[in-house]
Amino acid sequence: MEHVSVDDIDPESYDGDLHTDRYQLSDPLGAEHVAITRYVLEPGERFSGSIYAHFDQEEMFVVLALGAPRDTEDIHISRIPVLDDRDIACPDCECEHMRISRTEADFECPDCGATLILEEA
Repeated sequence: MEHVSVDDIDPESYDGDLHTDRYQLSDPLGAEHVAITRYVLEPGERFSGSIYAHFDQEEMFVVLALGAPRDTEDIHISRIPVLDDRDIACPDCECEHMRISRTEADFECPDCGATLILEEA
């Protein structure tokens, strides 16, 4: 198995209007039967200029979850799949999501401050 650091690979400028850094990793990794490409995108950039399809290739896109600031606890919930996709909306205003509360209530509205205690359905 080959070990390659992406830092050792020179990025290619695929299309300056779409994105700046594209790393072709298949050859450096010695991958003969799979194409491996790493894109580094800035906010608002995309890796393709149009909708397209490969007729002889399956593609899978892997995106690691990134968040900033790192230690945020401001988590908003709009539905709970394990409770039959139960909607979590503000009971007092039109806000469609609630914030996990740091008080005795389960949720609080980020817009008006109303609270919601989750009751079993």
